[in-house]
Amino acid sequence: MIFRCLSAIAAIAMATATPSALAADCSPSGCGDTSCAPCAGGPSSCQSCNTGCQVCGGQGFCCDGLLGEGIDVDSLTPEAQSKQLYEALQARLIFELPEDADVYLADQKMMTPGAKRTFVVPVNDPTKVYHYRFKVDVVRGGQKYFKNYTLETLRAGAILKIAIEAPPAVEGEPATIAVAVEPVAPGGGPSRDKSADDAGVPDAAE
Repeated sequence: MIFRCLSAIAAIAMATATPSALAADCSPSGCGDTSCAPCAGGPSSCQSCNTGCQVCGGQGFCCDGLLGEGIDVDSLTPEAQSKQLYEALQARLIFELPEDADVYLADQKMMTPGAKRTFVVPVNDPTKVYHYRFKVDVVRGGQKYFKNYTLETLRAGAILKIAIEAPPAVEGEPATIAVAVEPVAPGGGPSRDKSADDAGVPDAAE
């Protein structure tokens, strides 16, 4: 009799368990054990209420399929990214350009495709400002055209957006390549020595 009562109490406890108590049910399906939420239609509707695993355990709970705590959005701000780049003695170049354009850094052709391409370049001395040269080329009207460009103020921690425009050209007519640079973050670190900016601008190590 006592055994039957204990079994009944256990059954009731399982039926009324909270989502957090059943979160471990995600583990057998490979989802991990975080971010589980109740699935209104039971296990059969889990596929529609998450983007990771289809069914988490057998208790009618869904998991988002992502492990870990997640990403702190404050770490994604330009200031936070600039600080990380500064500490790593790097700068970031973000190119927005025609998909058929080629980019050359340090005389090396970059193989990254697309209309938006991001590159991280080394900066030897965090206290100095550098010149940094790159080249862009395109084929227009059956002819290849290129443009060399020099960034005048590249610092450790800098994030620069570089917009390239190279509109179509009729065969036999010259093409144009325009470059516009917008600093997302100037770099130089939080306590940049202003006197270093006036000490001359050497070429960056490419």
